[in-house]
Amino acid sequence: MEDSASDVVRSAENLAAALNECPELKKLLLLREKIAANPELEGKLRQFKRASFNIESKRAQGDAVSFEEEQAVGRLYADVLFNEDGRVCLETEDRIFDILRKVYEIISDTEFARIQEETRV
Repeated sequence: MEDSASDVVRSAENLAAALNECPELKKLLLLREKIAANPELEGKLRQFKRASFNIESKRAQGDAVSFEEEQAVGRLYADVLFNEDGRVCLETEDRIFDILRKVYEIISDTEFARIQEETRV
């Protein structure tokens, strides 16, 4: 029994190592360094992410999002996309989030995860 638990932990460690070696992650880390050297772009990217998060939070809570808020996020998004590094950064982040989402889906679809969920109730 202990050997199978060790195998699962070892597999999880291998998954973590694979994620850390993922080309998308390496690309994103380099882009973030490059963007950090451009305070204007870094600020626009931060503003866009903050505004997007605020809108998504409002929607998740069932609150209305105004047309003006949507337009403001759209303008921030356009400003970020206008810069090649900003555009590639957002695209790369999206790919990383897709990878993580798939990993979470695979894990959550296991009997192991269902048993864990049942024990919470």
